[in-house]
Amino acid sequence: MAKAEGMRSFTAHQFSSARSNMIILDYSLQQAEVLEQLQSKTNTHLQLA
Repeated sequence: MAKAEGMRSFTAHQFSSARSNMIILDYSLQQAEVLEQLQSKTNTHLQLA
């Protein structure tokens, strides 16, 4: 039984760390999008000037 319990907590740990990795990945994708938008705005301003 102890082995099954250990497996369960291990799986829970794997899941929670995978979930935080997803959150980090999602956040960095959002950051990249924001940077891209800023760059295209800057490019537009440069073209106007």
